[in-house]
Amino acid sequence: MLPSMAAVLTVPARKRRPGPPIPADWREVYLMKVRQHGGLDLAAEQAGVSNKTAQRARHKDADFEAQVLEARERCADDYAE
Repeated sequence: MLPSMAAVLTVPARKRRPGPPIPADWREVYLMKVRQHGGLDLAAEQAGVSNKTAQRARHKDADFEAQVLEARERCADDYAE
């Protein structure tokens, strides 16, 4: 016997994320701060997100990860000059 369609389509309600809302422009701020000083933890704090949020975004989005790595390289180049 097949399950009813209602049972198949039922999805549990998504729990609201605890904590303050994430700023819409946090990625731009994060990248700017990484370029300035290279610190990922500090950049996340200055962008208004947790380091865990930034890490998750980097792992989920390969383009964002590439931008972060480029920003760190630019920072290192600036310090080397």
